[in-house]
Amino acid sequence: MAPDSGSVSAVILDVCSGAASDVGAVREENQDAYLVRDPVFLVADGMGGHRDGRLAADLVVAAFRDAPWSRWATPQVLGAAVAAAGQEVRALAPGDGRAAGVGAPGATVSGVALADHDGVPSWLVFNIGDSRTYLLRGETLSQVSVDHSELQGLIEQGLSTAEAELHGDAHAITKAIGAGLHSTPDPDQWLVPARVGDRILICSDGLTGELSDPLITALLMAYEDAGAAAEELVAAAVRSGGRDNVTAVVIDAVTVAAASPELADWTDPLGGHTRPNVPAPGLGVDA
Repeated sequence: MAPDSGSVSAVILDVCSGAASDVGAVREENQDAYLVRDPVFLVADGMGGHRDGRLAADLVVAAFRDAPWSRWATPQVLGAAVAAAGQEVRALAPGDGRAAGVGAPGATVSGVALADHDGVPSWLVFNIGDSRTYLLRGETLSQVSVDHSELQGLIEQGLSTAEAELHGDAHAITKAIGAGLHSTPDPDQWLVPARVGDRILICSDGLTGELSDPLITALLMAYEDAGAAAEELVAAAVRSGGRDNVTAVVIDAVTVAAASPELADWTDPLGGHTRPNVPAPGLGVDA
């Protein structure tokens, strides 16, 4: 007998994941940090000096790790985690006189959380700064997050990437957690329906600064195991120059099931696009 079209079953999004991180070939300390803990996965890239940068990234990870997640993430809990991270990072340098973007401790964050949107298992992607989250679906790699950087802002104004990179401050970031700011920017958020076989890549700019999108795609497709893919991506970035710390987190969708077969296409209630790339007041720092 065919199942009742109105029946509702469990929402499922089972994943496997792997991660790798390296100090690179130039830096003395690894200021990247990452979290791989269902239902949230992220990369944080610290800034503000060796000790402060690493501490800031670790505090971001701790705030997300300790947030009151349930089986499924929600934008509300995500927002609370970001706010807690901002409070902890700002406390690293209370009233020490460092101006925004001038050595003040801070961090970027990009990642994905597992969400149930009205019965549809979904990737809840979030971002502040220039770390990135990608989706590999089939043979197509898509950058889901949008950088908060001067470079991205120039591109959005109509300049080509080559033209934008000629600007001296092109790689300054326009939003971050901490970095001397008195408040924490809201993260950009996207909801993407999950599909079996989806592969998510979260990475710091030390990876994307060394590897092209076609090479990233090839390496993601070359390794079935998520951990092996993450390790090879990081190793390839170090071989290509390793001018910055390099971190990659890879997540694979293994089992995906919606609450009912009628739940198919839907519109992202979070907008599916970034907010305008407007710098937070006083911020213009390199991650």
